[in-house]
Amino acid sequence: MDINNTRIIVVDSSAVIRRLLCMMLATEPSFKVIATAADPFEARDKIVQLHPDVMILDLNMPRMDGLTFLQKVMTHMPLRTLVVSNLPDDQHISAERVIKQWGFEIIKKPMVKIGRPLPEQSKTLIGKIKRLARRDLRGDGLVNVRHTVKHLAPQPAVVTNKLLQNKIIVIAASTGGTEALKKLFTTLPADMPSILIVQHMPKGFTSRFAASLNQVTKLSVKEAVDGEGLIPGTALICPGDYHLEVKRRGKNYYTYLHQEEIRFGLRPAADYLFRSVASFGESVLGVIMTGMGKDGAKAMKMMRDKGCKTVGQSEKSCVVFGMSKVAIELGGVDVVGDLSAISAEMIKFKESS
Repeated sequence: MDINNTRIIVVDSSAVIRRLLCMMLATEPSFKVIATAADPFEARDKIVQLHPDVMILDLNMPRMDGLTFLQKVMTHMPLRTLVVSNLPDDQHISAERVIKQWGFEIIKKPMVKIGRPLPEQSKTLIGKIKRLARRDLRGDGLVNVRHTVKHLAPQPAVVTNKLLQNKIIVIAASTGGTEALKKLFTTLPADMPSILIVQHMPKGFTSRFAASLNQVTKLSVKEAVDGEGLIPGTALICPGDYHLEVKRRGKNYYTYLHQEEIRFGLRPAADYLFRSVASFGESVLGVIMTGMGKDGAKAMKMMRDKGCKTVGQSEKSCVVFGMSKVAIELGGVDVVGDLSAISAEMIKFKESS
């Protein structure tokens, strides 16, 4: 990289902080801000497109925390990074130890005085970026940082059954689905295959739903983030305003979140998820539950045609018999039943060889 022309991307959830950082960077002639981003997904696309030299990254990001995103960046496209943090002092020190294993820098978020950054903060910011620009990218700390991040994060239930590693359960639900899923998940053991759920909900609600579902089950439930591996004993909820798919790299499955076109007036739409797993055949169980409309119905028929096992919720047990009804009428459902029957089929699937 050319240290006299350092190209920078600023990634922060706050528009005020993004503007403030850009003002500070503009005082250094050798720096050029080529992009800003409000979340990791926007940042990912711009990093791939523009190949910046340095990233300034907020630790407290919506939908994916900064450490997780930095781990993904270092895995796929290593990038010199300055982390900005507004964590309390004790947590800031802990985060600093992790960041410095990569040979990167971390600073406190800048303060504003009469609409402008304090001069000493600009000097600190510029100095740290210049030091970063002169360093070689280090890969030796990557394994250690991964280990640290892993142990800082909540851990899913320990699952030792190797048969579960290659199995996936996908679920679609809409009207009445939140309560139905809570009832269903109270009956499931911890040693289940990875479960992915599309529950029709707007942006901002899915994370709270995941947290509430996590309270009533032996499984680990969380909102999905892009690019994470599928882990048995874990259930992932598709975030609102995103579609969720499953991709495969070798023997490993991982999530892919995107904002492609709305289907059936919906984003998230289960159609994307179901179609993405259809080719995996008998290693997949699909479940279509209560809800109006027909999202996921045709895709479930495709799943069944390709060898996936499929289950539909019964009319009597549905709040709205729509999605499941259409899937049944299309011939896409192997078994129709209430929540107890769905639970039994899921457990039967996880125990099958």
